[in-house]
Amino acid sequence: MTPVAIGLDPGKGGGIAAVSLTPGLAIAAPLPYLRNDNQPDTDRLLALLREWNVRPVLVSIEFVTSFKMGRQSAFVFGQGVGACVAFFTTMGFPVIRPPPAKWMKAIGAGGKNGTVGTEGPVRRLFPQVNLVAPGCRNVHDGMVDALGIAEFTRQQVVGAAS
Repeated sequence: MTPVAIGLDPGKGGGIAAVSLTPGLAIAAPLPYLRNDNQPDTDRLLALLREWNVRPVLVSIEFVTSFKMGRQSAFVFGQGVGACVAFFTTMGFPVIRPPPAKWMKAIGAGGKNGTVGTEGPVRRLFPQVNLVAPGCRNVHDGMVDALGIAEFTRQQVVGAAS
């Protein structure tokens, strides 16, 4: 099993990515959800990790707020984030919650008023990764962000080790 840093962009349009601690492996996929359900499918999430044959060393789940969401949307979103945090902590993997500005800065995105999007830096860092989800024609923003979050996480692990 390859030791990896995991990045997770929560939400229905979110994604999950794994980046090896040494150059080489980078994988991304849409965050799996059950059909017509508002919660991540943890069985498929576990199957995905097994399929990738990875061992998470550190997991980052983006810290986002429900500001400007309706009450119901905020509640459902919070449940989904909580399910992801519970899944990874129950599996015994340490979890951190970086805010968008922090992980974006680490990959060279963001800037003043979000002038540098995440897709460009992620494409430069991981040119080998297909950013289009299976069955789609457009770049999957959740996968892009998950890769950026995973790279931030990898930097945290590697930086802590040196």
